[in-house]
Amino acid sequence: ESSSLSGRTKNKEKMKTDKTYNQIVFILFSLYFFFFSTFQFATQHWSAILDQDIYIIYNSLLLASGHHQEYLDHPAFTTFLFLGFIFKIFSFFFDNFTIQEILLSKNIDNDLQNLFFLSRLVNSIYFCLLIYFLKKNLNYFKIKNEISLLSLISILFLIGLYEPLFLLRSEILSILLSTIAFYYVIKFIIKKSHIINCWLSGFFFCLS
Repeated sequence: ESSSLSGRTKNKEKMKTDKTYNQIVFILFSLYFFFFSTFQFATQHWSAILDQDIYIIYNSLLLASGHHQEYLDHPAFTTFLFLGFIFKIFSFFFDNFTIQEILLSKNIDNDLQNLFFLSRLVNSIYFCLLIYFLKKNLNYFKIKNEISLLSLISILFLIGLYEPLFLLRSEILSILLSTIAFYYVIKFIIKKSHIINCWLSGFFFCLS
């Protein structure tokens, strides 16, 4: 009985240590992404890189204002929907977060700059959530903390990581939603949990 009690105590201590470790990893990676993203876009004009930035902002504004998207030749509706939802929330508290207000604004350039800053911050949050769910997936496979940390750090050396970090694109949200879908299907298979996790996996995969 004492041996069983000792084992439970050790398991609780290990779970507490792992939880603390996961929180530290998440915070450090979040600070890293926010620092580099903010450092890059703090002095950047919204029109500096005419890739998908303005298309995503404009189409998200359309959805937030109750209109249909115009960017129909790219499967990025979820990107517009999520960002448009953020714009909609901000429109309840601040001016110039709808397409109608911006068209009537006397300082459209400044308004677009604010939308650009907010969009880039949301983009950084996607990266933080990606690390969070990647770490949870690694935990389900019971990979050692040292190996999982090394795997996550190795991602930071991929050049392809910084393009979606420094640009507004739909790829990062797609990867995040796919990772969340993978998390739920792992949870369903390994832990043999409720069928709702299987449904959630399919839901997030469709959104991705």
